[in-house]
Amino acid sequence: MRIIVNFISRDGISIHCIAEDAKIVVSGWTNLPDHATLEKALRYVGATDSEIEEARADLRRWSHGGVHITLTPGRKNLLKFKGQYANRVALR
Repeated sequence: MRIIVNFISRDGISIHCIAEDAKIVVSGWTNLPDHATLEKALRYVGATDSEIEEARADLRRWSHGGVHITLTPGRKNLLKFKGQYANRVALR
């Protein structure tokens, strides 16, 4: 399953996830302490080296961004998926 992890740098890093169609909110906002933690979280949920580099570049240029990733099965809890969507993701 592909998702978009959106992030913004302000008092740490705030992230939230949406479905790749950009219509369904997958998780609410979660706060992370720093860029290194964002990279670890992205890698944990399935981001590739090029996707990590894309996130780094977005943070350097604009202090925010989004990266499309293929979610690694069983790793959705880190992103705090919620509601009905969490159940649909679990079945895939």
